[in-house]
Amino acid sequence: MGTSPVIKVLVDSNVYFRVGREFYPLFGGTFGHGPSYQLVIHSGTNFEYYNNSRLRSKFSWMSDEVYSDDRATGRLRIGEAKKRAVNETIDFLQDTVAEMMLTCSRFDCQCLATAMEMGLQFATDDIDLQKLCQQYEFPFLTSIDVLGLFLTTGKASMDQVRACVELWDYFGDGRARFAVEYEHKFGEPLPRHE
Repeated sequence: MGTSPVIKVLVDSNVYFRVGREFYPLFGGTFGHGPSYQLVIHSGTNFEYYNNSRLRSKFSWMSDEVYSDDRATGRLRIGEAKKRAVNETIDFLQDTVAEMMLTCSRFDCQCLATAMEMGLQFATDDIDLQKLCQQYEFPFLTSIDVLGLFLTTGKASMDQVRACVELWDYFGDGRARFAVEYEHKFGEPLPRHE
């Protein structure tokens, strides 16, 4: 009997901010069977975080050593040949961003280009980045989809999923935006923080 394939999912920073703390350790292993999943993160996420005072304030937990170590474990390794292809794709994507008048940063494009060139699944909640994915018919997951994977593979219970989403509500993080998607995925209303 062969081993089941491992599907790598590159999570962008906003998905990481939503699920990284509640599902620590997030990186370093696989979950699920037939197929198995492995979450990875782009090394540029640390740069993005440490160079943005708003992010450092809102997600101060991210600087704790245990989470830094977890991200180091999940950091995606990119070979030199792939780096060249990624850089070419970034330039192409940035042209499209300008044409479509989107707000995607160079790092956003770098994450998407990396997923495209390395054949990874991509998880983002950034609306403009999702529009860019749709422009090129590149599938993406959202934080809700990632929580759905956690639930269906046994990495998380429904109570853990609810607790995670309740924190989004507590921090005022996109409640209205995720309500329909959450109800569609889990068959119940989006939980509120009490």
